Amino acid sequence: MTNKMREDNFMRKESIRSVLNKAKTASAMARERGDKTSDRSVKYFLNPFLAKEFGELCSLNFFRYITSRVSSEKDSIENIKKKPKMVDYGIDKEDFILLSQNFVKARSVGIFLAIIIDVIFWVSLAGFVEGLILSIIPGFLLAGLAAPDFSPRIYCYFSPGSRKILKYTKDLIGYYKNDIDFWKNLSWRDFEKEVIKFFVELNFKCNGTPASGDKGVDGWISYKNKKIAIQCKKKSQPVGPAIVRELLGTMLREKADIGLIITTTGYSVGAHEAAGGLVILLDMEEFINMDRLAFEILFNRYIN
Repeated sequence: MTNKMREDNFMRKESIRSVLNKAKTASAMARERGDKTSDRSVKYFLNPFLAKEFGELCSLNFFRYITSRVSSEKDSIENIKKKPKMVDYGIDKEDFILLSQNFVKARSVGIFLAIIIDVIFWVSLAGFVEGLILSIIPGFLLAGLAAPDFSPRIYCYFSPGSRKILKYTKDLIGYYKNDIDFWKNLSWRDFEKEVIKFFVELNFKCNGTPASGDKGVDGWISYKNKKIAIQCKKKSQPVGPAIVRELLGTMLREKADIGLIITTTGYSVGAHEAAGGLVILLDMEEFINMDRLAFEILFNRYIN
């Protein structure tokens, strides 16, 4: 087995382990709040912070729609220091309940319309009896695959209340980015993506690397014509010297000027000794409380 195959196998196991741990945590959080239904546990799995804020106000399908829409937003989600309130967006709990109910109704309407359109098409094409027979299988496929997802999204797209809820949700996530638990709850890949987004939001020239073939680097920052290699480590134990030495080797190979490791945990004494004056070590509390000026001062210290 090659090193690449071993690495891919390890990543798959880590991904599965991460999902299982997240599922256990979600179920535990739901039980703590007295939420024993599976739907509520799934909401905590999808996003525990949003589930805590308004999970009980909406159906699982509507909650899934909101979280997927926000996560797919092209615009980066900025950090917000003050917690958003529904009233500031012109919405309240009743709006969540109403939109969730209409979301479910839109699914039913979509299924009904899909079946009717299918029947009309086949009846006009082959006659009444033959058309009814021919429309059965395509009708069920159309209703089951397309309508339940398409029609609610159309409804939400044209609903002003839905747009307000999406804006409120996006800002809530921006607020929770200041919470260390937000970062710990991410999968290892999402953790890497959010770190890169963090630097982009601070107007640094920063790019992530693909999941495979990243050559031991999760992202690059270009600062004052210097190359800064980013390594993100979502771990349960403090980062040790082996990881630091591995990054130093990568920096030498890729001709990087500075190394930067960001982790959800701390660092061992050996890691600090191995870092020397070439690798910056940041834990999550330090990372989320730094602004662009703080990073510039830090980078300049290592450059000079």
